[in-house]
Amino acid sequence: MKFDATSPSLPQRSLAQRLRTLSLAVQVLCVVGAVAAVCMAFAPLWNAEHLLSSDYSCGSVSLLSKLTGPPTFETLQRMVLVNVPVLLVQCALLWQLWGLFAEFRAGRLFSDKALQCWQRWGWGVAALAVLQPLERAAMWVAVTLQNPPGQRILTVSLGTDDYPLILLALVFVALARVMREAARAAQENEGFV
Repeated sequence: MKFDATSPSLPQRSLAQRLRTLSLAVQVLCVVGAVAAVCMAFAPLWNAEHLLSSDYSCGSVSLLSKLTGPPTFETLQRMVLVNVPVLLVQCALLWQLWGLFAEFRAGRLFSDKALQCWQRWGWGVAALAVLQPLERAAMWVAVTLQNPPGQRILTVSLGTDDYPLILLALVFVALARVMREAARAAQENEGFV
């Protein structure tokens, strides 16, 4: 009897049935998350009046309080451009989660595609953890670039979430590798029976 990672065994089918509703919920949340991420990235352009009246912050300090005048349209455009790399990584992360839970819904819990999605998700979270401090620094430059020389700001900061996010990402990458080895070993063992 040959093991096929794409066809679930009896225990996998039972688990897949229990995961079906959860998988659908996660996929719906992925769509909601993608829409929310796009809206947040483009918020400076879509809702400039709210931006001016709110306390738009980067870290714990209000970015707009550091302006010598109201933000120009070019400043708002720069803010959106700074958001784009993080937006792309966020959407890629959501796409990997969508793919992972699509495999779960189909009952392919340890398929190669599921394990690849899991591992890519881990690397994506690591990329996000590296990009977020860079985004914060770039946002300071983007916002204060309209200020006169001597009043422009570059601030580099690490948040309390940055370090644990990298650790979490590496845990997921390691788990995906371990699961891939376990699936390979199970396939080899099935080949001997």
